[in-house]
Amino acid sequence: MPEPIVLRPLTAEDLPVLRRWRRMAAFRDAVLAELAAEAPAPPSPSGGLALSIHRAEDGALIGLAALAPIDAASGEADVHIFVAELGAGYGEAAARAMLGYAFEEMGLWRARLAVRRDDELALRGYAACGFEPAPSEDSTLASDFIAMRVTEAVFRSRQPRFEARWALG
Repeated sequence: MPEPIVLRPLTAEDLPVLRRWRRMAAFRDAVLAELAAEAPAPPSPSGGLALSIHRAEDGALIGLAALAPIDAASGEADVHIFVAELGAGYGEAAARAMLGYAFEEMGLWRARLAVRRDDELALRGYAACGFEPAPSEDSTLASDFIAMRVTEAVFRSRQPRFEARWALG
């Protein structure tokens, strides 16, 4: 079954839409700083990868996804997902696509993230991708967040065949 989203490199044309999203200001500002520095769109082995999330049906920009930092030596990366349209499954689809890319194309074997404890939609979506609560390796993680992680093996065991689409050139 085709995914409802497509991941693409961020472009300058995305900036006006990104600036309107106030709910994700810190994430957006970090991504915009990377764009301003003209960070490479293809993944860098040790840096990060930031992509825009678009609805497959009409191409509308609906979110941001990132892997950062990426630790190629340990085969791990932190996953960051933000979608402006909640409840439609776009976040889960973006997480699946990012994990598929991280595991299949980049050769990583584990991914981590932190999510608000009260964000039931995100927790369900991440659990469907195989993420499980994990002890936090980050002593600065706020108490209202929960650390989660997934390995490539668990991700693959929980996923039906899906058609991940990313246009990274």
